[in-house]
Amino acid sequence: MNELAKCRKCGSPILGNEWFCSNCGERVGNAARPGVPSLPPKSASGARVIVWVLAVVAVVGVALAAGVYLVGRRVVKSVDARTDGALGRVARSVGKMEREEKREVSFGCSLLSKQDAAAIAGTAVTRTETTSDTCVYYGIPDPSLNPEAVSIKSIPGVSTDPQASKMIDQFTGAMRASVEAKKPDARAGPGGERLLFAIHDSAALSASMEAARRVSGTALGGEVVPGIGEEAIFTAAHRMFFVRKGANYILIQPQFVPDPRGVCIAAARKILESPNLGG
Repeated sequence: MNELAKCRKCGSPILGNEWFCSNCGERVGNAARPGVPSLPPKSASGARVIVWVLAVVAVVGVALAAGVYLVGRRVVKSVDARTDGALGRVARSVGKMEREEKREVSFGCSLLSKQDAAAIAGTAVTRTETTSDTCVYYGIPDPSLNPEAVSIKSIPGVSTDPQASKMIDQFTGAMRASVEAKKPDARAGPGGERLLFAIHDSAALSASMEAARRVSGTALGGEVVPGIGEEAIFTAAHRMFFVRKGANYILIQPQFVPDPRGVCIAAARKILESPNLGG
């Protein structure tokens, strides 16, 4: 198996054409890098395909679960530093960054109420954590829920027959157990509390998405979901849902929910109705 490219800052594995390290937020660029394996040809054995997908996606998935990476303040600072403040200047040119500096800390959770979040996640929201641009919703999901396995099985072309499904569950379950044994912060909270999903709204996110579009063209990858905002994109492997309204992008990141795509779509529809959007 080829060795995965690694983040220059923290050493975490980099999957495909990620723009930022999913562990620390360091910008990694869009160009293909030597050492990043490509999918084996169709003539390869099914077992080899499954093992490759498991190895790549599960490692990234567990890293997300362990660090619960949010494109929040860490990403804003990292991106702004990497570009010598270019994204910040772009955002300020449209006036949004200046408005964000005046936001209350509670603004992050003003786009989606706890009640709506609970209805969307299918379980009570036990608490929230908010900043001026991010809201994280916590709750107690089904303890058997395996987010990494759900992500892998949702990737087109991955076999989900009973034997393959069992292999995916076992592999990702073992990876999660290993991470949680070493990192207390990755373990479930009181009563089995976990991060259900998070939302993020900032000028830096919007500017970085527009910059990525200029580099990559109109296609940003992932599944285009019609009928939501002016544009909506869902990447199953990374559990990220981007929705655009005008020049404003919102990021939704599902974690311990049984239907990540469905949760993102429902949350996006509610957020787009919020009078606070773009404030």
